[in-house]
Amino acid sequence: MEAERVSACLGATEAAWLRKLWGIFDPTALDIPVNLCVDNQAIIYFANMDVAHTKAKHIDLKYYYIKAHVNDGTIIMWHVPSKINPADIFTKPLRADHHLELMQMLGLRRFEEVC
Repeated sequence: MEAERVSACLGATEAAWLRKLWGIFDPTALDIPVNLCVDNQAIIYFANMDVAHTKAKHIDLKYYYIKAHVNDGTIIMWHVPSKINPADIFTKPLRADHHLELMQMLGLRRFEEVC
């Protein structure tokens, strides 16, 4: 879970920065929360939890950044199952049929179809 939390924290910092940047051009954009999609339900649980958990006390304080943004409503975390998560094509070994499904989700074509 810790590796997932690190990547979610990086995603949250980038999303918050882009939200502020977009807010310069359109101030109404600051009223819309950012959707952060993760495939680990434990991260969503810890981000929404109001009290500290004894099993999570070793986690560095900078990862509570997500929790602060979830609490103030600027970030909403969503669970995306692995079956429909297109990012899995870059991070996990997959069966050939599932790999092809995710390629179609991303709009990619097989090499044989291009040539």
